[in-house]
Amino acid sequence: MSEQSVSHLPVLLPNQPTNATCSEQLPQITIGNSDFLDVRFEGTLFVDKTAKIADLVKIKKVFFARPRRFGKSMLISMLTELFSHGTEKFEGLAIHDTWPDDQCYPVIALSLNVSPNPQVFEQQLCEQINNALEEAGLIELVQRTQGITTLSTLLWKIKAPLKTSKTVWLIDEWDYALSHNLDNQQAYTSNLHIIGVFFSWLRGLTNVRYLFVTGIGRYRDTTLFTGQDIINISMNPNFADLLGYTQAEVETNFAPYIARASEMMGLSRDELLAQLKRYYDGFCFEENVEISLYCPWSINNFFQQFISRDNKAKPAFRPFWMDSMHGQLKPKLAQNLPNLT
Repeated sequence: MSEQSVSHLPVLLPNQPTNATCSEQLPQITIGNSDFLDVRFEGTLFVDKTAKIADLVKIKKVFFARPRRFGKSMLISMLTELFSHGTEKFEGLAIHDTWPDDQCYPVIALSLNVSPNPQVFEQQLCEQINNALEEAGLIELVQRTQGITTLSTLLWKIKAPLKTSKTVWLIDEWDYALSHNLDNQQAYTSNLHIIGVFFSWLRGLTNVRYLFVTGIGRYRDTTLFTGQDIINISMNPNFADLLGYTQAEVETNFAPYIARASEMMGLSRDELLAQLKRYYDGFCFEENVEISLYCPWSINNFFQQFISRDNKAKPAFRPFWMDSMHGQLKPKLAQNLPNLT
């Protein structure tokens, strides 16, 4: 599917005014909400990044790494809706007419963003699996595993029933409990063992329709994503712009915000675009180094400053992504980050 065939226009609610450039209040930009249905129907700006999902789900088992704040959780949310209910909620988006599956499946969507403390990590992972099974409507499996806090026991109890129907597994933040223990070898090793048990079991399921695993990286000392059954597309040029904003997407989707920002900051359009590129462009996730991307978190936060002309705060090119990372890192690591303001 060519990029030229995809509409990059903002997706607005029905009956929402489209002459936002002339209004005093531009449409809101969602910050931090990764629920597709919420964002799709709350009247906020939505950049259509669904064009390559059809190709994405043709690969049965996928590993996909991206930095935090790049839209991984939103992608998980969209995949959950597509596999669970089809394309009804995707009217007007690129995937609506290209989604390749006419069936719906139980979707077990997990986030391993639980406590990285090895004393409680296994218990909370078991709770996450139970919650995901319940969300998928697999109540019989939930009844089998209620109250179980030992991962190997829980997985043993649900493996046989899962052979009777195709399921979809979507795993977000697979490495959260590892990245938060890089300075604690004992905790890191303990959590890695638990994660290894889970993925070894998961890779052994024979009736999986689709498996998608995402996080911020792949660790060299793990073998969770090696071999031919899980394909690492993290640097595949075909999916380089699956997440993140291209230059064209910024200029098209944010056109009224660019006009407002130019006016309020006293910059020409070209000067503003040059500054945006200087501060927020430069992410690249493909081996040919040809596709450059903006971090959505930075662009969304920057243009959020111009929603209303009455904003009392002085707009500026702030290090939005770096600021958001301070709370994600160990205190002693965060203290060593440069202050760019």
